[in-house]
Amino acid sequence: ALIAALIISLSPIFFYLSFHHYTEIPSTFFTLLSLLLVRNKRYFLAGIMVSLAFLAKFPAGLFFAAILLTLLYARKWRDAVLLTLGFATLVFPYLFWSRIAYGGLFETLSVASISIRQALGCNVLRAQPWYQYVYWLVFSETKLHFFALVGIAGLFFNKKRSVLFIGSLLLPLLYFSHLHCRDYRYLALFLPFVAMLTAYGI
Repeated sequence: ALIAALIISLSPIFFYLSFHHYTEIPSTFFTLLSLLLVRNKRYFLAGIMVSLAFLAKFPAGLFFAAILLTLLYARKWRDAVLLTLGFATLVFPYLFWSRIAYGGLFETLSVASISIRQALGCNVLRAQPWYQYVYWLVFSETKLHFFALVGIAGLFFNKKRSVLFIGSLLLPLLYFSHLHCRDYRYLALFLPFVAMLTAYGI
């Protein structure tokens, strides 16, 4: 945990983002806080925190999906309901406002998706190969991330491997990798989990 925290605290992406008005840092903060609350079995509060992460940056909703699927997989029905209620507490008013202001519950999400697909900066200037995030992890962040390969092997052979951890790492990584717009700042949402994997490998 200390090694992972050190990797994150010295991460170039967070220094880069601290000088820009981007929402990755608050979204990452609320995501990690929600996972800490899940660890402490505070599922309603975890739902509220992950809803704040989602409202800061829509793709962070993937972490709500990761937590919910983990609870359903473990057959913790009551905890899944509490998580969903917490998430809905802030998201439903936002969707209701979106319906009144823009004529559709998911209109802002739809428009955001269209904007990303049509933006010249995303599709031309930042058009990167599918493996770009792996390249940034090692050559823009730190060479220590090579140890993540050892961490993956260790996770594979560990019988107590966390389904929630794997989902929290893979869902955003796969989502951002499939987008045409592969922006350096998107790395921030799943970097803490890569750092944990790297630390585990070390």
